[in-house]
Amino acid sequence: MLKKRVIGLMAAVAVLAAANMAAAAEYNINIYGASAQHKFWSSAAPAFLADTTNGLACSSTAQATKDSKNGITKGEGCTVNGVGGNTVYIRYASQASYDGIEAVMGVDNNSSQPCSAQGQEYRQMVDETSCNWSTKACTALKCVDVNLGASDVAGASFIQTTSGWENGKTSHDAGEDARTYSYNAIPSPATYANPIIVPFGFMVNKSVTETRCTAPRADNVNHKAYTKEGWRCVPDGNGNSSDCIGNYACVSGLCAGGVNAGQSCTTAANCPDAALTQTSCVPQPLDNLTRQMALHIFSNQVDNWQDFGPYYPDLPIVKCLRHAGSGTHATIDLAVFRGDASIFNQSDPFGGSNGAKVWHYRSSSDLVKCVNTQTGGVGYADADQVLTTSSLSNVNMVKYEGYEPSRKNIVNGSYNFWAAQYIYWDATDTTEWTTELNQIVGKLMAYASSPANINETTLGAAANYWAAQGEMKVTKTNDFTYPIRSN
Repeated sequence: MLKKRVIGLMAAVAVLAAANMAAAAEYNINIYGASAQHKFWSSAAPAFLADTTNGLACSSTAQATKDSKNGITKGEGCTVNGVGGNTVYIRYASQASYDGIEAVMGVDNNSSQPCSAQGQEYRQMVDETSCNWSTKACTALKCVDVNLGASDVAGASFIQTTSGWENGKTSHDAGEDARTYSYNAIPSPATYANPIIVPFGFMVNKSVTETRCTAPRADNVNHKAYTKEGWRCVPDGNGNSSDCIGNYACVSGLCAGGVNAGQSCTTAANCPDAALTQTSCVPQPLDNLTRQMALHIFSNQVDNWQDFGPYYPDLPIVKCLRHAGSGTHATIDLAVFRGDASIFNQSDPFGGSNGAKVWHYRSSSDLVKCVNTQTGGVGYADADQVLTTSSLSNVNMVKYEGYEPSRKNIVNGSYNFWAAQYIYWDATDTTEWTTELNQIVGKLMAYASSPANINETTLGAAANYWAAQGEMKVTKTNDFTYPIRSN
């Protein structure tokens, strides 16, 4: 009798195990679109899959990349809708924001797009069967159904036009055609989330400098003024500058410090802090762009850095731009230009005077390479591009309006060149959007929205720039508005 019970129990266990195995499935999350999102999701995906509280509690994860724009994370033994043992693939590919929206909407305006035959919602992403999970390398792409479209701005914010040769090419012989991209709002799905804040910033080639006083510096509270021009100065032939002579206070008729310390005075002008020969005015890396400078550069009002004054080098400005359809390009138009000027639209890359050039690029990573290689170059991209990529040795990320594009400055409202990323999906497609897929995406959006999950363990140095929606002290009503205090 006991033997029969044991056999019966074993049979029941086997049936239950078989049922669980049958219930286990494979799920694919394909995030396609904005250039900026690739690095974020490639960093966050493994932690999300492994998280036993807020993620999918996968028993193991692995990650691989095809190239700088295509990556994949695999989770095995994942729990979805209460069922364990599932395999989940999260793919992420960067192209341009507009294409992420159009893929989800089933729109394909590029007839030569490799996946047109499979369907208009298909795009090329990593083929998991080509991946060596030990070496973390994949060798092929395949056409997949894009179910999450990543865009740096809302579809309605694409109202820009650009013309230019693609990817820095200058002629048909170079393998590219000059193209015009024009948008008047892109229809987008009604279902979306805004889990993360994308930090944008300006960058310049290290050849772009500003002459500044490096001596003398203030050394006590009685110092009256540093220089006549902030710290900017015009050097004389010996590297000195009268711009660098500040003054000490005249206190009770005596100089409070400097070369005339203790001597009689009537005003601070009688109390210079150093002799001219003790000053130093030398080129320093440019570390700030004002809004006015950005408008003048990218609306093509200036062609040479010295147009901004004698503090800057006599170098033609090389403008590295994204094409219309890029969320990065839309954000500079809406968050920086704000209708006060028009972003330069030039089909001839050598159209500027005195050697100034204009290049257009399909991705932010290619744009940053332009800034890295072009003397006098300037461009814009997500801030972590430069700060987390070691190969960009000739690029400086600069402040904007005196503030760095840091997470703290974005969260608190000091820095306003950012966008709330849109993740779109077509919830009306009930065939694709099963209960299980809805649960995975819901968990993923909640995970990314929480500041606790944007940390250096998960994102590395990028955690100092990306922000979670859940921590923002300011908000934008839409992409066209300045940030306002939200709490």
